[in-house]
Amino acid sequence: MKLLIINYHYVTPKVYDRGIYPRSPKELDSDIKKLLDRGWEPISPNELENITLLKEKKDKNLFLLTFDDALKCQFVYAYPILESYGIKGVFFVPTIILLNKALTVHKIQYIRSKIDDMYLLGLMQKSFPEIGEFSIDEAKLKKQYPYDNPEAARLKFMLNFVLKGTEKESFVNDILEKIEDQTSFFKNTYMDQEAISHLARKGCIGFHGHTHNPLSRLSPSELFMELQTFTELMKNNFKIDRVSIISYPYGGPDAVSENVFSEVKAARFSFGFTMNRGINYIEDIIETPFSLKRISINDLKEWI
Repeated sequence: MKLLIINYHYVTPKVYDRGIYPRSPKELDSDIKKLLDRGWEPISPNELENITLLKEKKDKNLFLLTFDDALKCQFVYAYPILESYGIKGVFFVPTIILLNKALTVHKIQYIRSKIDDMYLLGLMQKSFPEIGEFSIDEAKLKKQYPYDNPEAARLKFMLNFVLKGTEKESFVNDILEKIEDQTSFFKNTYMDQEAISHLARKGCIGFHGHTHNPLSRLSPSELFMELQTFTELMKNNFKIDRVSIISYPYGGPDAVSENVFSEVKAARFSFGFTMNRGINYIEDIIETPFSLKRISINDLKEWI
């Protein structure tokens, strides 16, 4: 048995020059057709937990479609396409959006769709001169952001991993407020609670961190609170006691660790999806369920 877990973010017909690189609805439909035409069979999130079923499919090529960030465009454009094929994907929710708070990562992506990366790098270095001395492992940078040019990869790494807390929030918010009303930005970016509730009833919800920070960078108490807050919000908002799958924010080697895997297991999850590229076999699902491999949609042609 082979299991290919495929990761999407933005699915929208809108075209962006930079910053946001969506898959169009037509492209998503084409992706599914290619998988089916080449003998790959869809699997649902619930079926992933059925080891007996998976063993019965020992000679099959299986795929699971996943969508990070609970973006509004996913529910508007991607979900109906999956429904038309009778496919159940997983839509991973960063639960801070249930508190009407936008994620900094999406503010950054939106800003980058409007403002040149080199200009933003210069602005950041002017605001935080000390980061000019920060040394980055170029090989690790390439692995974290394989589809970005060096300037974009450095900018994203600095914003996502180096700048911390309030200084990053303040820097990003100051720029965003010059180009977009934050209330409109939130409404236009994320699924509302009705959409999330609908997906939850269909068994299509997963966890994508509460604050969308790299879990490996959190202290033990912060990591515990991240997982606990998710559990409480899902129970209070949707009467859901347990979600089985977590997609680690960022998902690369700097975002996960053995300690993270242990804490996720203790929080009663069954599976964790990284962004380490590759195909999963039955042994992976049984022996290392909290570090399963996943591919970006950019890798699809290579892996199928």
